[in-house]
Amino acid sequence: MIPASWQTQRLEFSAFQQSDAEVAKTIYDGNSHLKKHDPHFGDYPLSNFQSLIESDCTGASRDGKRLFFMRCIIDIESKVPLGYFQFELDTPEYGQCWILMFVLGADAQARGIGKETVEAIIAKTKEIGDIASIGLNVYAENRRALEFWSNRGWRELYGVDLEEINGKHFTCLTLLQKFT
Repeated sequence: MIPASWQTQRLEFSAFQQSDAEVAKTIYDGNSHLKKHDPHFGDYPLSNFQSLIESDCTGASRDGKRLFFMRCIIDIESKVPLGYFQFELDTPEYGQCWILMFVLGADAQARGIGKETVEAIIAKTKEIGDIASIGLNVYAENRRALEFWSNRGWRELYGVDLEEINGKHFTCLTLLQKFT
């Protein structure tokens, strides 16, 4: 299972508390400039972040159902929240995982924080034991995100969806990283 918290050399990954919803929203809103490249970024009220935090399945048993986790990425030394990720276990089916959202604040980008976080996610996922792959969606128009995920090993194209959202056209790529 995905623990409530764990650490790497520089980072701590911790489950959010309801009182942390504003932190998650602030990190997310700090990436609002990406809206033109990535329709994942919109204007969402605080209640959406509260609902996500409430949906966290930390402590739930893995009995074939999808389990949702949301973890804050915190700098160990300064205790400053740097970003967060949302993760589902056994999605879309048993033995697969899905990164739903991965967001870093502007100050955390281009410092190796993303790479260290992804390595930590992979390590924790492999500890579960019977996970075959981790999937995610990335928009081709968000070139920086696409390069980031490709450089982390997400190169297998599982699907392509051509989307029209608010009159704009986007190409959503579903990428997989399989474990052998």
